[in-house]
Amino acid sequence: MTTTGRKHELEDPDNCKHSKRRSIIDYYDAIQKAAEYCDQPKEISQLFDLPLKLPPLTQEMIEFFRPATISHSDIDPYKGVKITLLDLMNDPATQTTKSFASLGMVARAVHHIKSTGESIAIITPSSANKGTALRSAVERAIKLGLVASEQLRIITILPENSIAKCRQSALTSDAELKRLNPLFIYQGEDPEHVKQIGRQFVSEYTECIHKRYGLRLWYTLNLENYRSVDSVRAFYDHENIRPHSSKRHINAHAVSSAFGLLGYRLGRHVLESEGMVSSNSHPGYLLVQHLATPDMVVHNLFGDFSREHIPQYELDMESGIYKQCTNSAFPYATYDVEESLDSTFYSRSPATSELLDQMITRFGGGGIVVSLLECLERYPLIRLWLNKSNYQLPSDPRKLREWSLIMVFTGVLNAIDRGIITADSDVLIHGSGFYTKDDYQHLSATDYHMIEKNDAVERIGATLAELY
Repeated sequence: MTTTGRKHELEDPDNCKHSKRRSIIDYYDAIQKAAEYCDQPKEISQLFDLPLKLPPLTQEMIEFFRPATISHSDIDPYKGVKITLLDLMNDPATQTTKSFASLGMVARAVHHIKSTGESIAIITPSSANKGTALRSAVERAIKLGLVASEQLRIITILPENSIAKCRQSALTSDAELKRLNPLFIYQGEDPEHVKQIGRQFVSEYTECIHKRYGLRLWYTLNLENYRSVDSVRAFYDHENIRPHSSKRHINAHAVSSAFGLLGYRLGRHVLESEGMVSSNSHPGYLLVQHLATPDMVVHNLFGDFSREHIPQYELDMESGIYKQCTNSAFPYATYDVEESLDSTFYSRSPATSELLDQMITRFGGGGIVVSLLECLERYPLIRLWLNKSNYQLPSDPRKLREWSLIMVFTGVLNAIDRGIITADSDVLIHGSGFYTKDDYQHLSATDYHMIEKNDAVERIGATLAELY
């Protein structure tokens, strides 16, 4: 197996900000191999699922996958630690890593539609980025003429606190596409409840949706849908970054459920199994989270999700800031001890925690929680570094709507300062998301349907009956 099974002509605009730029199509064969190592979907009751293998790489698929590019940039060293940014944010329609898996899922859906004649409606709960990326992929498939608008649709469920992160597209500006691809905004106290709503809707309405509208309802919130395509990170790292480093790697990532790091681990497993790398050189993992949902870091440190493990903060009456100095894995200072830095990170008690614990125990690394105060203190230096690498961060951090990139940089710098990462390691920062309020058109009140806690599932069903 070669990780670069096929090379194809890619756009390489003059303002390309990196020395290396590769696409998902450059690693197509390797991703197909990774899918073979995943748990393939199984028939569960009447629920619909698709095989993980991507469709044959035709010319139209090459064009479809064009936005999913990956690149890297060297950042200034910090206290002897070399830092490299793995840029997964090159798709202008999403500006997050979610483009990779989303394009993969929609490509599989397109292949099924063409092969069987069946139509598909994707249903996805999301804190924003996943929904944006899947909607963008559906729009792209329709725009390129791969499927008709009636054949492939998407139903998206988002928590109310994520509205500001959502963007307009042809699925909101075109009346017909808007009708076929509704956005539902959930007005409930727990943002993560959108996952339960999605699962319950699929369980109760799959048969009805199929009989009434001829649509296969596909619930895509499955680890393997992301892990298989996210394996591309390891293939790119192996080919473009690791050969230039003699030190041990630490993969740093701002995480909610850490699907991306599990994808990287899968890619490394494929490389090891194919004899292309040694398992003795496997890199470690650093999880970065915020105080609202620090569950993966807490679980890694203490073996459970109890918030009782979070250190006690005391209010400093002179500064008005909450402080602690007993645990270096948590912010030393914060404005709020339960602070939500970004609604992207909303998963509580993620089922992936034990897998990440096993990876960290075996390969090294750890976890660290950051606060908004710490991110703001680090922001000028992070901005200086990234602007030198041709990233344009705004001078005013209040313009940010996606904090993943700033969070992971802050976590890495704190981890180096506190000895969690030492100078005998290099750091590979997974740049999973970054955008500001000026990067997209925001939703208007007519772009979505509001649903409430008590009748969310029924309201979705009733609204679809009106729209479809």
